[in-house]
Amino acid sequence: VVALGPRPVPSALLAVASPGDLNSPAGRKVRLQVRSVNMTTGQALRYTATGLPAGLSINATTGVITGTLTGPPGTSQVTVTVSAAGATTVTVTFTWHVHS
Repeated sequence: VVALGPRPVPSALLAVASPGDLNSPAGRKVRLQVRSVNMTTGQALRYTATGLPAGLSINATTGVITGTLTGPPGTSQVTVTVSAAGATTVTVTFTWHVHS
């Protein structure tokens, strides 16, 4: 008989949901919460984003994308990255269409 010790438990579980493709008129104010699941104990999440349409930014601690769409109409490929200390970094990519 072999005694087995406890199985290793991952130190962190992290997931992020896609908001899906977005369509917004130029000049519109935006407030979009990036939804994530953080099963790490005591680990704060950090959010970054690339490819956001002109005028938008993401709050690094809350994951809220805010601003006013100031750029010309067009399509942006947005990638949001979520990470926590000790966790695998996860990303989500979606398309944001800005129209007149």
